[in-house]
Amino acid sequence: MSKLQLNLSSTIASRSGLVHLVILLWALFGVSSTNAQGIDNEKFVRWRDSDEKVLAQLLLDMPKGGELHTHLSGTIHFADLIAIAQRLDYQAAFESSGTAKGFVRPLDVNNPPARLTDLQEECLKKQLTCFPVSNLNQTQKDALKAVLIIDRNDASRDEGNDFTSFHEVFDALDDLTDNADVIPELVKEAMKDAADHNMDYIELKITPYGRRDSNLQPVKIETLLDAIALAIKNQNADFLAMNRDPVTVKLIAQIDRRDPLRPGGITDLEPIECQSDCHLRPQQNYLHSRLRQAYYLATASRYNTLVVGLDFTGLPEQELSTNPPLGYLLGSLRAEFGRAHITIHAGESRRPERYGHVRQALELGADRIGHGVNMTEDLTAWETVCRMGVPIEVNLTSNLLLGVVPRLEDHPFPQFFNRNSCPVTKRANDRRTNNPVVINTDDAGIFQTNMTNEFCLAATTFKLNWDEVKQLARNSLQHSFLPASERRELLQAWEAKIATFEQTWQPKSSPEGCRIPEVN
Repeated sequence: MSKLQLNLSSTIASRSGLVHLVILLWALFGVSSTNAQGIDNEKFVRWRDSDEKVLAQLLLDMPKGGELHTHLSGTIHFADLIAIAQRLDYQAAFESSGTAKGFVRPLDVNNPPARLTDLQEECLKKQLTCFPVSNLNQTQKDALKAVLIIDRNDASRDEGNDFTSFHEVFDALDDLTDNADVIPELVKEAMKDAADHNMDYIELKITPYGRRDSNLQPVKIETLLDAIALAIKNQNADFLAMNRDPVTVKLIAQIDRRDPLRPGGITDLEPIECQSDCHLRPQQNYLHSRLRQAYYLATASRYNTLVVGLDFTGLPEQELSTNPPLGYLLGSLRAEFGRAHITIHAGESRRPERYGHVRQALELGADRIGHGVNMTEDLTAWETVCRMGVPIEVNLTSNLLLGVVPRLEDHPFPQFFNRNSCPVTKRANDRRTNNPVVINTDDAGIFQTNMTNEFCLAATTFKLNWDEVKQLARNSLQHSFLPASERRELLQAWEAKIATFEQTWQPKSSPEGCRIPEVN
């Protein structure tokens, strides 16, 4: 018997042998890192730097608060999209080469509707071959998946090519995701994904009147929002039956800045006439525009507890102005309906001529900035954001795969998160900054990511400690557009959860570590 074996036998035989054995094993093999209970900065940094699989499991299990920047049409993962399409008898369209074009809404060829989508028309004319999704073979599924994701192989994904591949993804999704019968199903899938990653809250960006060239089937906005509210209620009832925590869901109504005065069309709300205090007396198209509908939904309508804000997508007024100007229209809406929460996509560009977009967003009254990657190139905007503590919705994987940053290490996240380094002088009326950065996926399905992975990327790339990771999760609730009472309630519940979690979590390894997105 070896000397080590004799020592072990003697230790076990002693009255306190078990305790001594654990201490000896720790000294010999360092096993405490997988058996020690609880989390602190020292343990977190050790796992972060030397055991990525334990780190990944920790961040999966961690109560992460919520997500504030996710587009419903792009957030659902491929397997769930296929399941929904099969359940609703969708087809998929393919070119003769085998290249997939996207999902095709069910169509009765003997009784076609008066209005066809582009893919429906091409299927009818035999320009494309269309198969039921339920009958697709693996090769066809792989071809369909290839057009629904963005990865390193998409050469035209970046800004230099006007994000061609990215826009083509939504063209392929349009027939499925711009469907009033499908949208409530997508909301439920988003809730399941949030629950699987231990989130209590999500703000889903949707376009309730359809996208710019929408194929949304005829339905009133009220009908669609009522269906979404019912889907949320039913999914939370399912969570309760499974002894899982509910997920609070709010909607952000998206407005395309390219055409904010476009009428609501087939999904128009019942006409919203100007009240007696409407001072603008604008053109008729303004009265029923999507901008005015969205603003009304988030402020004065009976849906203002579900629709909690607006999001402007597309380029700011610098390139595409409206008449009257967008700022003037928003001023009129504030006078008529009161103040609405606003988040604006800005700064998602590497082109110097677009460095002023964040400043324009701030001038329009943005409460949060979506992306903001080029913000530090505009000193005026950067100073304003630093002084006023304007939250930034950061999307790491999205920014990398779309070429907005060449490497994750080049992302300005550290400057956004540690604003004590801002080159500005504080003023008496400035808000406390409190590191107001929120981590998000943007389009989790399209970019093949999730919130656990985004936290993992932030922690490993920028060397965050445990307190900083907790702050990121806390920010997602603190900077939400929730009413104050709901925000306090969710924050208090999260603080209790995270306190218990960091005291009791037992380290264990995830099957995989962080998924680091690759680019060519």
